[in-house]
Amino acid sequence: MAFAAVLAIDFAYVTLIRIENQEAPNPTPYVPFFVAGYLAAMALLIAVAMVPRPEVVRFRVALRAAAAAGLLVLGILAAFSIGLPIVIAGLLVLVALIQTRTPGGRWPGVVGGSVAIAVLLIGFQLTEGLLF
Repeated sequence: MAFAAVLAIDFAYVTLIRIENQEAPNPTPYVPFFVAGYLAAMALLIAVAMVPRPEVVRFRVALRAAAAAGLLVLGILAAFSIGLPIVIAGLLVLVALIQTRTPGGRWPGVVGGSVAIAVLLIGFQLTEGLLF
Protein backbone atom coordinates (compact mmCIF):
# COMPACT_ATOMS: atom_id res chain seq x y z
CA MET A 1 0.00 0.00 0.00
CA ALA A 2 2.80 2.43 0.85
CA PHE A 3 4.51 1.58 -2.45
CA ALA A 4 1.43 2.53 -4.46
CA ALA A 5 0.91 5.64 -2.34
CA VAL A 6 4.46 6.88 -2.91
CA LEU A 7 4.21 6.27 -6.66
CA ALA A 8 0.89 8.13 -6.77
CA ILE A 9 2.37 11.04 -4.79
CA ASP A 10 5.37 11.12 -7.11
CA PHE A 11 3.14 11.20 -10.20
CA ALA A 12 0.92 13.91 -8.70
CA TYR A 13 3.98 15.96 -7.71
CA VAL A 14 5.51 15.79 -11.19
CA THR A 15 2.17 16.73 -12.75
CA LEU A 16 1.72 19.65 -10.36
CA ILE A 17 5.25 20.93 -11.01
CA ARG A 18 4.73 20.74 -14.79
CA ILE A 19 1.53 22.79 -14.50
CA GLU A 20 3.22 25.36 -12.26
CA ASN A 21 6.24 25.66 -14.57
CA GLN A 22 3.97 26.55 -17.48
CA GLU A 23 2.64 29.56 -15.58
CA ALA A 24 5.93 30.98 -14.26
CA PRO A 25 9.58 29.97 -14.37
CA ASN A 26 10.89 28.08 -11.37
CA PRO A 27 13.69 29.88 -9.46
CA THR A 28 15.06 26.51 -8.30
CA PRO A 29 14.69 24.30 -11.38
CA TYR A 30 16.62 21.28 -10.05
CA VAL A 31 14.72 20.74 -6.80
CA PRO A 32 11.59 19.20 -8.39
CA PHE A 33 13.76 16.71 -10.28
CA PHE A 34 15.56 15.76 -7.08
CA VAL A 35 12.32 15.39 -5.09
CA ALA A 36 10.73 13.29 -7.83
CA GLY A 37 13.81 11.09 -8.03
CA TYR A 38 13.99 10.78 -4.25
CA LEU A 39 10.34 9.72 -4.06
CA ALA A 40 10.99 7.14 -6.79
CA ALA A 41 13.99 5.86 -4.84
CA MET A 42 11.86 5.52 -1.68
CA ALA A 43 9.25 3.60 -3.69
CA LEU A 44 12.01 1.33 -4.97
CA LEU A 45 13.25 0.68 -1.42
CA ILE A 46 9.71 -0.25 -0.36
CA ALA A 47 9.30 -2.57 -3.35
CA VAL A 48 12.62 -4.33 -2.77
CA ALA A 49 11.80 -4.75 0.94
CA MET A 50 8.63 -6.62 -0.04
CA VAL A 51 10.44 -9.22 -2.16
CA PRO A 52 10.03 -12.60 -0.41
CA ARG A 53 13.54 -13.91 -1.08
CA PRO A 54 16.04 -15.03 1.56
CA GLU A 55 18.68 -12.66 0.18
CA VAL A 56 16.44 -9.68 0.87
CA VAL A 57 15.40 -10.71 4.39
CA ARG A 58 18.81 -9.66 5.79
CA PHE A 59 18.35 -6.14 4.45
CA ARG A 60 14.62 -5.72 5.07
CA VAL A 61 15.02 -3.69 8.26
CA ALA A 62 17.53 -1.32 6.67
CA LEU A 63 15.39 -0.89 3.55
CA ARG A 64 12.22 -0.19 5.47
CA ALA A 65 13.98 2.12 7.93
CA ALA A 66 15.53 4.08 5.07
CA ALA A 67 12.17 4.45 3.33
CA ALA A 68 10.34 5.40 6.53
CA ALA A 69 12.96 7.94 7.63
CA GLY A 70 13.31 9.45 4.17
CA LEU A 71 9.57 9.82 3.68
CA LEU A 72 8.93 11.21 7.15
CA VAL A 73 11.69 13.82 6.91
CA LEU A 74 10.71 14.79 3.36
CA GLY A 75 7.08 15.05 4.46
CA ILE A 76 7.99 17.37 7.32
CA LEU A 77 10.17 19.54 5.06
CA ALA A 78 7.39 19.70 2.47
CA ALA A 79 4.63 20.24 5.02
CA PHE A 80 3.10 23.21 3.26
CA SER A 81 2.78 21.58 -0.14
CA ILE A 82 2.78 17.78 -0.56
CA GLY A 83 3.90 16.89 2.95
CA LEU A 84 0.82 15.27 4.48
CA PRO A 85 0.48 12.38 2.00
CA ILE A 86 4.23 11.75 2.23
CA VAL A 87 4.09 11.63 6.04
CA ILE A 88 1.16 9.19 5.86
CA ALA A 89 3.12 6.95 3.48
CA GLY A 90 6.12 7.18 5.82
CA LEU A 91 3.94 6.13 8.75
CA LEU A 92 2.70 3.12 6.76
CA VAL A 93 6.29 2.04 6.15
CA LEU A 94 7.10 2.69 9.82
CA VAL A 95 4.31 0.31 10.85
CA ALA A 96 5.77 -2.34 8.54
CA LEU A 97 9.22 -1.67 10.02
CA ILE A 98 7.97 -2.10 13.57
CA GLN A 99 6.42 -5.46 12.63
CA THR A 100 9.65 -6.68 11.01
CA ARG A 101 11.61 -9.07 13.19
CA THR A 102 15.20 -9.84 12.31
CA PRO A 103 18.08 -11.25 14.32
CA GLY A 104 20.42 -8.40 13.24
CA GLY A 105 19.18 -5.95 15.85
CA ARG A 106 18.44 -2.28 15.31
CA TRP A 107 21.74 -1.10 13.82
CA PRO A 108 20.83 -1.88 10.20
CA GLY A 109 17.73 0.26 10.61
CA VAL A 110 19.66 3.09 12.22
CA VAL A 111 22.22 3.06 9.43
CA GLY A 112 19.57 2.81 6.69
CA GLY A 113 17.53 5.67 8.11
CA SER A 114 20.60 7.84 8.61
CA VAL A 115 21.78 7.29 5.05
CA ALA A 116 18.33 8.15 3.65
CA ILE A 117 18.19 11.39 5.64
CA ALA A 118 21.76 12.30 4.68
CA VAL A 119 21.00 11.74 0.98
CA LEU A 120 17.89 13.92 1.28
CA LEU A 121 19.68 16.80 2.99
CA ILE A 122 22.72 16.64 0.71
CA GLY A 123 20.44 16.53 -2.32
CA PHE A 124 18.56 19.61 -1.15
CA GLN A 125 21.82 21.38 -0.45
CA LEU A 126 23.17 20.61 -3.89
CA THR A 127 19.99 21.51 -5.76
CA GLU A 128 18.80 24.55 -3.85
CA GLY A 129 21.15 25.59 -1.09
CA LEU A 130 18.28 25.06 1.37
CA LEU A 131 20.42 24.52 4.45
CA PHE A 132 23.36 26.89 3.96
